[in-house]
Amino acid sequence: MLITAPPKASTGEENFVHDGYEYGFILKGSMQICINDTEIYLLHQGDAIFFSSGI
Repeated sequence: MLITAPPKASTGEENFVHDGYEYGFILKGSMQICINDTEIYLLHQGDAIFFSSGI
């Protein structure tokens, strides 16, 4: 799946919890990801992230 997000876009305040894992790879630009309201990551072009989606 390819997701294109405009600058300053947000997925909202609600977490999407489900069984399994999430994986992301930044093709272009940068993205800030907040996991479990405690971990904040700033990812840039070429960065990847992998985490349990049940947290």
